[in-house]
Amino acid sequence: MKRVLAKFIKFSAAFALLCFVAFLVLDFAYPLDTKALKRENSFILFDKNGQIIALRPSSDEIWRFEAKNIPQTLKDSVLLFEDKFFYYHIGVNPFAMIRATAHNLTHKNRIGASTITMQVARMMKREERTYANKFKEIFTTLQ
Repeated sequence: MKRVLAKFIKFSAAFALLCFVAFLVLDFAYPLDTKALKRENSFILFDKNGQIIALRPSSDEIWRFEAKNIPQTLKDSVLLFEDKFFYYHIGVNPFAMIRATAHNLTHKNRIGASTITMQVARMMKREERTYANKFKEIFTTLQ
């Protein structure tokens, strides 16, 4: 039993090291495009009391705001609805991915497992939603 456990630990360590090296190679080959994160924000006009009097989406018709202009209650609500474990994972929630995969294989309707960070990665590239692109999103998220 101890030999089996020792082999399992060695295999797991080797696999983890291989994954880490593969990530470093891919990260070097496909660096994160930080320009995609710095897009034009939506226009907000406030009155002297801080009330919003005008809003306009960015030129690409996306509502994009600086974090400082979003009320904390809205941030908390989005986190609760979209990614309640946001502060407890590394950008990818493996438990949610396993749950969604099991559900999608056994039911007709599909559920998602994307974290907020993965959704940002998807919005950076705007590609078709495929399993291959999901792996790209995961890679971008981990970068």
